[in-house]
Amino acid sequence: MGSEVNEVINNICDKLGYAASEITPEMAKYMIAKDTFAVIASVLILTISILIIIKTRKKVQLKQENDPWADDGFETIITVILGIASIVSALTLLTYGADLIGWIASPKASMVQYVLSAIK
Repeated sequence: MGSEVNEVINNICDKLGYAASEITPEMAKYMIAKDTFAVIASVLILTISILIIIKTRKKVQLKQENDPWADDGFETIITVILGIASIVSALTLLTYGADLIGWIASPKASMVQYVLSAIK
């Protein structure tokens, strides 16, 4: 299996005009930058969503203390939508965070894994 992966990497490098030893560091830089952006964006979306949810829920509680029959339908819809966005952001953070750690810890192993997933 390892020789097949090396063969695929060498074939790709030949077609792109790179030496096989040059492609892994360049691919690692690219994947680290891409995964870092995804992690930062996910953290920002998650943080903003949670802050808006907290603020909205406090507003609803205050409104219901003053008027027990107050309608909070809009706030509930906003909270549910932001809750879903928070869950998606957390899952994205976990996925790209794990990939980022892999590319930082072992670029060569991550490159082999990337090529193997592209072959399947």
